[in-house]
Amino acid sequence: MVAALTATGAHAAPTVLTCPLGVTKAHYEPGMTLQSKPTTVTSQGLFALCSGIPADIGSAEFDYTAKGNVACTASSITGGFKVKWGNGQTSTVANAQVTTARPQGLVVSTVTGKVTEGLFLGQEVVHTVTLLQSNLLGCETTRGVTDVSGLSTLTVLGL
Repeated sequence: MVAALTATGAHAAPTVLTCPLGVTKAHYEPGMTLQSKPTTVTSQGLFALCSGIPADIGSAEFDYTAKGNVACTASSITGGFKVKWGNGQTSTVANAQVTTARPQGLVVSTVTGKVTEGLFLGQEVVHTVTLLQSNLLGCETTRGVTDVSGLSTLTVLGL
């Protein structure tokens, strides 16, 4: 369950909408290896049990594209994403930042950006995905890790 307030920077913004149950898959081209290199990341997510305002959303779909330097141990990427809400409306984020933490055995990536077009204009959207590092040896191959998936959440914060 997501708390009623989510911290952002030095203050807290109220949560307007939360989708606590989701799954996200991502594709890396070229694959992630131990060496950082320019990479394109595409990602899709499906979310259920969305609740908040407006009440008719219910679900969401997420499409994300980013470019930057990526390795299995670190990444620096920026991209944009579009959310199609269950009520048919959309939200576009043009400049989303990705931060990644790697607690033992997991990769937790958080994509954060402000809506630049559509529903929730000007509000911050936070997409968090938790991936199990199940292909540790893939990082040591020349092809690298090309596909990952994991559980995710999607949250819209108030102004």
